[in-house]
Amino acid sequence: MGVDKKKLTVDDSNIGQSGQADADIVGTIDIQTGEINIITIPRDTMVDIDIYSKNGKFVGTETRQLCLAYAYGDGGESSCTNVTNSMSRVLKNVPIEKYFALDLAGIAPLNDAIGGVTVESLYDFPQFKIYKGQTVTIKGDFAETYVRLRSMDNIEASLNRTQRQTQYIQAYTEKLRSEVSTDFSLISSLYNTAMSYSQTNISLSDVTYLATVVLSHGVSGYNQYTIGGEMKPSSTVDEDIFAEYYVDDDSVMEAVVNCFYKQVD
Repeated sequence: MGVDKKKLTVDDSNIGQSGQADADIVGTIDIQTGEINIITIPRDTMVDIDIYSKNGKFVGTETRQLCLAYAYGDGGESSCTNVTNSMSRVLKNVPIEKYFALDLAGIAPLNDAIGGVTVESLYDFPQFKIYKGQTVTIKGDFAETYVRLRSMDNIEASLNRTQRQTQYIQAYTEKLRSEVSTDFSLISSLYNTAMSYSQTNISLSDVTYLATVVLSHGVSGYNQYTIGGEMKPSSTVDEDIFAEYYVDDDSVMEAVVNCFYKQVD
């Protein structure tokens, strides 16, 4: 999950104000085949989230945007667990036990650690003289801009940002696979870099094991699923539009069946 904070801070007194998980993605790796699946869940997906008071007492469950689940925690483990619990509810209660949360400050270092990422821009960035359809190699602070910037006066803007995040992760993964195939030590180097900007219960041994599984099976890409649905306006404040995303049940079921189940003859 990508959190809209420059730096992740763990503070039990900050419950309700811990930030939002603006990028919400579930990944699976089949350890028998090395096959990778990625499920992108739009941040505005309406789902039951657990609400806690400022002193950490459970208040109840309310239907709100998925991204808000992160706020009702300590900015650390409990925030991450709250988000993964809500993501699990979106995905028909498939259990999600591992998590990785990255703050905004970590995007550029991880991007530049593999020499940048090249994409065809899906959005206009006139302040950088970059426009939709233009091929650009993303480096430095522009990495955060590319995956984060959105218009607040357009109900579809959040979905465009989700599309850019999905595109960026795919390009990053392809570049990383190429780099790791010639220098496996890059895995530990990236992990150590990420630790300064993240909260996770995934160990370095977990990461190296899964990377070995993927590389040993010659897997060069992954299957991408983005949960379909309908975006609706919920409210407008000072011309800013706040959105609600209602998932399509068939789209959810397709992702869940393909990513977590195998057909038995």
